[in-house]
Amino acid sequence: MGGFNPADFLGQMSRLQDELLRKRAALQEKTVTASLADGQVRVTVNGHQQVTDVQISDKLWQATPQQVGVLIQAAVNQAMVEALQMAKDDLASMFGDIELPDVPGLFGSGS
Repeated sequence: MGGFNPADFLGQMSRLQDELLRKRAALQEKTVTASLADGQVRVTVNGHQQVTDVQISDKLWQATPQQVGVLIQAAVNQAMVEALQMAKDDLASMFGDIELPDVPGLFGSGS
């Protein structure tokens, strides 16, 4: 008769935790790039929601500082959203149909 086995359960939880840690580490190497203003501003963010690269076209320096700031802010925000979705998609394979919440630190940032 197959009842609940605490040792099996703990082993499964340990394997799940190990896989989560491996996936979290791998997310640091995965990146997304947001591009605005016909590629004049490009921001790259990794799966830990860390900005890894910002590129600004020489053409953009003809704009006002405020315009440049707005474009950079928008590109960073877009890249952050895409990086969070990438992390959720990557980790979703572990959890099946369970909806992953926006828990600070779950996907690498803030830890």
